[in-house]
Amino acid sequence: MAYHACMDACIAIRTRRTIKSFTGAEVSRSQVEELVSLACCAPNHRLTQPWRFAAIDRPGIARLIAFVQSDALVGVMDARKVSTMVERVAGCGAIVQVSSVIAGGDEQQREDRDATCAAVQNLLIAAQASGLGSFWSTNPVFAHPAVVRWFGGDPAAECHIGAIWLGVPTQQPAAPPRRPLNEVLRWA
Repeated sequence: MAYHACMDACIAIRTRRTIKSFTGAEVSRSQVEELVSLACCAPNHRLTQPWRFAAIDRPGIARLIAFVQSDALVGVMDARKVSTMVERVAGCGAIVQVSSVIAGGDEQQREDRDATCAAVQNLLIAAQASGLGSFWSTNPVFAHPAVVRWFGGDPAAECHIGAIWLGVPTQQPAAPPRRPLNEVLRWA
């Protein structure tokens, strides 16, 4: 496992931004594996570890773009959503598709989804700490059953959570306004 200098966790949390524009530089498999390893440190109810990840690198992104633009999917997906997705992912260095295993009753499924979302947040913070930009995409193209299957998932057995775009950012956006603490914290 490769180790690298990371920034303080508090700084990574405070400076993380949604990045939608990347340079096209490759994100190595070892970098992606380290980020996913850190994602898997998320808390999870009943220790179900419900998260599942499927990653693609730059050549994989080119194959994904060709797949979503293929004749088999024309008319099946919203052409505008496909066009937006294709334009934006072209510069990504890697993409990690995230899903949660569907198991148990409603309560467990909610808990598992929540745990998987915590894993995504770990991944986003770890990406920031290692100098990468990230974007948690919920574009419906990634949730389409054909795309989930393309990533090796089973839409009947896994709930799509999102696609995490990773790469070297072309810009560092300013912090968006946040609600003041007195609007979001209530002492009981």
